[in-house]
Amino acid sequence: MPTIKELFDLKGKVAIVTGGAGHLGTAISEALAEAGANVVIASRNVNNCRSVARKLSRDNPKAIGLKLNVSIEDSIFTLVEEVISEFGRIDILFNNGIILLNILIQFSSESS
Repeated sequence: MPTIKELFDLKGKVAIVTGGAGHLGTAISEALAEAGANVVIASRNVNNCRSVARKLSRDNPKAIGLKLNVSIEDSIFTLVEEVISEFGRIDILFNNGIILLNILIQFSSESS
């Protein structure tokens, strides 16, 4: 019977985690890297992304931190181009990024 690690083996896969430098995003990035994936940590704060990526790359497959603002379409296209250029593919997208402004607008509209 296969082990959990064998069942969830992501060796050679490329994963993008939006909002990857936050608490949940970092935990997800760590789990994906532990399972063998190359991980792209993407968020608005590229310095935090790169810091998480450096920590992950010490013991795991390649991890990189890239800037992403999910509310700007060009930022999304740029991220995809950078990931394809670096890894040649995208296998996994964990969409953990949020657009806070839209949530606040919806909440304030509903409250009125």
